[in-house]
Amino acid sequence: MTKKIILNEDVMNFEELDRVSGGSCFETSRDSKFLNVLLRGNFAQCDRYGAFKSKFFDQEIQKAWMAAGISCKTDIFSANVYEAQINGKWKKITQEEAYEYAQSHIGKKLNRSDWDW
Repeated sequence: MTKKIILNEDVMNFEELDRVSGGSCFETSRDSKFLNVLLRGNFAQCDRYGAFKSKFFDQEIQKAWMAAGISCKTDIFSANVYEAQINGKWKKITQEEAYEYAQSHIGKKLNRSDWDW
């Protein structure tokens, strides 16, 4: 008996894609590069090259995000969970929304080329 495979040809928007792509070590290393440039040692320092430390929860990244007004739970096996306090309530946001929120919180606007080299 052969199995029938049904492909879903729906196209995802960027927000949906952001929730399933990245994650784990790759997503956290991107965060590290972004936060290193955004914070520039003023608050918490992250690795400039986005190296990910081999442990389940990266305290360095979490401290840096908190300095930028974001709660981030990192996981080596799944996508990071970002939350920001909006209108007095903590709300889950995407990684890209976290980047925008952090820039607004710190008062510094970065182009992607400023940190993603």
